[in-house]
Amino acid sequence: RAIVVPKELISNKVVRINSKVTYMDESLGVSRVVELVLPNEVDLDNGKISVLAPVGSALLGLEEGHSIEWPFPNGRPRRLRVVCSVAPYD
Repeated sequence: RAIVVPKELISNKVVRINSKVTYMDESLGVSRVVELVLPNEVDLDNGKISVLAPVGSALLGLEEGHSIEWPFPNGRPRRLRVVCSVAPYD
């Protein structure tokens, strides 16, 4: 789903690596706050999840207010909606 653009053209509300994201798992009715990080920076106790994890892959590239239906390892798709995204300062 990726479209490569210069970082200067990306809104600060677009989820990317190191973004802190509040999302709603509409399938489960649960809201969570996570930070998307590279796999070697994962720290689940502090809410840092890999961009390669199912939730990380689903959220990457979405913008506030957008949602996606994404397949999860249990075989069931879940609908995730970005409530708030704060991009890292460059």
